[in-house]
Amino acid sequence: MRHPLSTAVLTALTFILIHTQAGAEMHTETIDYKVGDQTFTGYLAWDTEYGQKRPGVLLVHEWWGHNQFVREQAEQIAAAGYTAFALDMYGSGKLAQHPDTAKQFM
Repeated sequence: MRHPLSTAVLTALTFILIHTQAGAEMHTETIDYKVGDQTFTGYLAWDTEYGQKRPGVLLVHEWWGHNQFVREQAEQIAAAGYTAFALDMYGSGKLAQHPDTAKQFM
């Protein structure tokens, strides 16, 4: 038989957890930037659960290019309390489907 106090504590913790997460919000923003004449598209992610100042993490995509995977990684890092920016090394819209193309991009 469970002690009534332990049930109350578990209920209170669950309530706090739900309301803390409900107030937090993941923000993302696509950022276009130029290097010389070439346009690149990065992805910025941060969670409002954390204060205004937080450490930043720069993510570099795999050799396939800036894809959904690196964006998901940025969101996971942001959920852990960082501001995450997934940069674009190849240029806006350049994604490789074959290793030969990825090698050319590199």
